Amino acid sequence: MTREKWKSRIKSLCKSAGTYDKKLDPMIETLARICSRLDDMYEQFDSEGREYIEEHEGKNGALLKDSNPLVIRIEKHEELAKGFLNDLGLSAKAAKTNGKENANKGKSKLALLMESLED
Repeated sequence: MTREKWKSRIKSLCKSAGTYDKKLDPMIETLARICSRLDDMYEQFDSEGREYIEEHEGKNGALLKDSNPLVIRIEKHEELAKGFLNDLGLSAKAAKTNGKENANKGKSKLALLMESLED
């Protein structure tokens, strides 16, 4: 997916989650760029035969096995994306937190205390 499509999709997800604010546009733009790069890397990984481990010959002729550098880059980009999703309120953890905050919105401290005692 292109960066613009990712940006549009992320904005709509934020709006449906109730976390969208115009101030978040730079963060959404960055996340869209990361997701677009991830798409390109996934495509490259598929076209190269999905090799997680690469074999090559060392200086002394020994067969060495290393992680595919593309896999390492994909993992790093996925971690970056998870961080941005959490900051934008789109991760499962953020959704749980937002749900609790919305459930408690408008309740008095006494009502919250009584609910906690019932549990």
